[in-house]
Amino acid sequence: MGFDKDFRNPKKLGMILVLFLLSSMLFTGGCVDLGDKAKDEIGVKIDGYTNVYDSSTINVNFEENNQTLRNVSTLASQYYSVEDVSPTEGIPPENTDILPSQFENNSTIYLVKVRVPPDEKMFDDEYPEYLTFFVHQDETSMAWSAIPRSTSSYPQEFVADIVKLSFNVSGRESDIYAEMFRENKISEVSIPHQPEVRSIFAYLNESGDPSIKPLGNGNYLIEFFNDSLPYEYKTAGNIFVHTQYLKITHTKESARYEIMIDRSGNLNADIGTWLDGVSLEEGKVVLKTMFEDIGLNADLVDEMEFGLTVA
Repeated sequence: MGFDKDFRNPKKLGMILVLFLLSSMLFTGGCVDLGDKAKDEIGVKIDGYTNVYDSSTINVNFEENNQTLRNVSTLASQYYSVEDVSPTEGIPPENTDILPSQFENNSTIYLVKVRVPPDEKMFDDEYPEYLTFFVHQDETSMAWSAIPRSTSSYPQEFVADIVKLSFNVSGRESDIYAEMFRENKISEVSIPHQPEVRSIFAYLNESGDPSIKPLGNGNYLIEFFNDSLPYEYKTAGNIFVHTQYLKITHTKESARYEIMIDRSGNLNADIGTWLDGVSLEEGKVVLKTMFEDIGLNADLVDEMEFGLTVA
């Protein structure tokens, strides 16, 4: 009855029609077209991007191009958002002369891997096995590079020796951690100490020749190669280092562009976009403009290889 009166009232009838049209837009059409600007806001601030093109790492050769990281930062700040990103994981080395000179300031070590000798490893295959330390501010997590099939050949003496070397603890304490590691079914054990990087570095230096590989975003892998190892993967151990880097961010046409570059000139980039957003080739065009704006050779973009991650 009241509903009939509403239809006879022109003002109320108009309100009902507006509500009906809005409902039709939301439910019959599936969604309301919010427009590119609104999509940008939702994509950047709420839902994130569906596709991310992440690049390989290249070196921009600061010296050859008469450029420095500070110059790049100054130029970039005129056009884009610029952030100095410092390491948040791991611990700084005890002395600045332990690691190569490029890691002297604002660098941390967050992961260490030490190869298990072939006659003590638990895996029965052709691949090497590693004892791994995840380094935190107050403690270190000890784990294997992979879960062994059984504990029947558990190298307790080797584990105890590495713990004693890495943390400068007594033989009794290292034996306790090695035994605890075995009792936990070879998964993970927490050690309430930080490792002594100098001791680990010296041990790995005796086991292989160091080689530094940039991983992007200020991350580096120091591998200690040994050609005499009986595996195709001839690495006696690894140290993972994170150093300070510059992040340059630009948002345009439903896409976000991030350039990460550290003081050694190692650079990588990400392009985040919608599923039906900009293509990789379109994104590269924008990156080339960004490179020119920050004083780098735009042709470097063509040297970068991009992979696609779909959220």
